[in-house]
Amino acid sequence: MNNKFILLSIILIKKIFTQCSISNCPINNGKCINNICQCNNNYMTMNFNGIYCNYKKSSKWIPFILEIFFPSSGHFYIGKTYLGIFKLFFLIFPILLSFLPCYKKNRYQDNCFNLINFTILMCFFIEFCFLVIDPFLFAFKYYVDGNGIELV
Repeated sequence: MNNKFILLSIILIKKIFTQCSISNCPINNGKCINNICQCNNNYMTMNFNGIYCNYKKSSKWIPFILEIFFPSSGHFYIGKTYLGIFKLFFLIFPILLSFLPCYKKNRYQDNCFNLINFTILMCFFIEFCFLVIDPFLFAFKYYVDGNGIELV
């Protein structure tokens, strides 16, 4: 706890006593106003290392468009890999399951087909919900990027 306090104090002192200049406030990312680096809308200071406005925020429209044309790719774009894999599972699993034959030649064969068809239908229903809802969630900034920063 004490080490965290010392580290935060050092970072705060660095921020206070660092003069705003072209070298620590890149022209394309922000501008110096009253010796304070004001970041542009698409940039912010993250993990201050002597340079302000060092993090470019992700756009909300790129994952929105990716999500419409290539399902689950929007999540990969913003760094939410696990959510992208989860969605991709519901897209690929029913396709693979449809190739699974029921080998039994008895009365349970129909039940096997019914169970597989039901599972395929449920997976496609869940994926359909993702396909319809996710682009709107990107457009209304519901998701944040992989670092927890709001999309622009």
